[in-house]
Amino acid sequence: MGQAPCRALLVLLFTLLLCAPGCSALPQPSTAQPPAEGSLVVSFIDVGQGDVVLVQSGCQSYLVDAGKP
Repeated sequence: MGQAPCRALLVLLFTLLLCAPGCSALPQPSTAQPPAEGSLVVSFIDVGQGDVVLVQSGCQSYLVDAGKP
């Protein structure tokens, strides 16, 4: 199988995943709410190659990745 058919198959599978009812692979935008005004939320997220820090305060968000450029 060449590169083009493999790429097409991956695109098809990804599209089916996005369209699947009840798919939990993607965050639901209606449930994600910013932190309340005056509060501070710090999240440590494993991104596979390292970690990032997400700092949220009210309507401000900062994503910190101190890895190699």
